[in-house]
Amino acid sequence: MKAVFSNFVAHSELLYEMFMDLWYKAIHHSLRLNELRVKQILEKLQQTMELSVKEHGLEMKVPSKLVGKSGILHDFDFVLKKSNEPNWTIVGDYLAKETDAKNKLVSLFLKSIDLESCRKFLVVPSSNWLGKSDSELAKNYDITVVSGATAEEIISKIVKKMPLLHAVDVSKYLWKKY
Repeated sequence: MKAVFSNFVAHSELLYEMFMDLWYKAIHHSLRLNELRVKQILEKLQQTMELSVKEHGLEMKVPSKLVGKSGILHDFDFVLKKSNEPNWTIVGDYLAKETDAKNKLVSLFLKSIDLESCRKFLVVPSSNWLGKSDSELAKNYDITVVSGATAEEIISKIVKKMPLLHAVDVSKYLWKKY
């Protein structure tokens, strides 16, 4: 086997060890597929949601960086702002890995405190990704958890949970295929 890599034994052993090290550190395919699916949803979510929020005088940025009251720059997966009210802000993050739920919830909560945001959303691919303690934490932190397998499903749930956008006819944005 080692001779396949090179005639020089030390070189082939080094390549073999590197390959085995990378092999053992490899991400499971289902986790990688979920990450790719979430990335596709995010891209489509931005395009689709921008259409629905503009008619209400809102601006959406995906991803976004905002400076909090403390002067710290915070990263969010999406931010909604009213153009005529600079302090009116809705922030949101996406849970791309099932194991990061608690960290993502705490992070979103702390960042939103620094920004004094109006509303906080955590978008998860599946409601099964949050355990009972994570769901309780989200409730205690007043973070609205939205799950969905498609951008359209996520948008429709976000719009239903936002009083300002509740009157939006989401159906006219859902038929578009990007």
